[in-house]
Amino acid sequence: AREVVPEDVLLVAGTGAESTRATIRRNAEAAELGADAVLVQPPAFYRGAMTPERLREHYLAVADASPVPVILYQVPLRFSTVEFETGLVAELAGHERIVGMKDSRGDLGLLGQVVTATRSSPGGFQLLVGTGAKLYAALELGAVGGILGVANLVPGACAGIVAAHARGDGAAAGRLQEQVAPLHDGIVGALGVAGVKAGLDLLGMRGGSPRPPLTPLAQAG
Repeated sequence: AREVVPEDVLLVAGTGAESTRATIRRNAEAAELGADAVLVQPPAFYRGAMTPERLREHYLAVADASPVPVILYQVPLRFSTVEFETGLVAELAGHERIVGMKDSRGDLGLLGQVVTATRSSPGGFQLLVGTGAKLYAALELGAVGGILGVANLVPGACAGIVAAHARGDGAAAGRLQEQVAPLHDGIVGALGVAGVKAGLDLLGMRGGSPRPPLTPLAQAG
């Protein structure tokens, strides 16, 4: 990916693993291969053991050792991962290498809480939304952008929402959001990975088949 992504475009690699040691190793490998930052989801297999104290120790150790900035990743709760407490996020935001968080819960109330709790972080902690149907609303609450599944299908419209919001054109941002939201809900939300890949194929790009055990969408007439 780094070979084809221009140097002035940020490349973020997902590196979260089930152990601190493995996550640290993946971060080093990603940085060596050209990643500008790493997106680190929490260990979740032993969910009951992932108390705020354990998560704090994990992320501080990961950030201390990381050669590149770290972005926390709050995975959608329907995937049975752990949930960051707002207070923990605010505490981690004080680390110089923990620069932001991708929040895919889709709960604007919780997102607003995190924005408020991290507003005074010395490093300028940044919130990214992971739900394409709520990008504009998240920007209004203080998020700076998104990492969106639906952006694989309509990157121009998603970028357009951010650009329109930045120039204060709420009407244009709202119109684009009205186009993007049904695509997120009907494809990403309802059909998942297979839906996004099928959509890419229909657009003339390369989607292909999901990795097993996921299967392609049934062929429609």
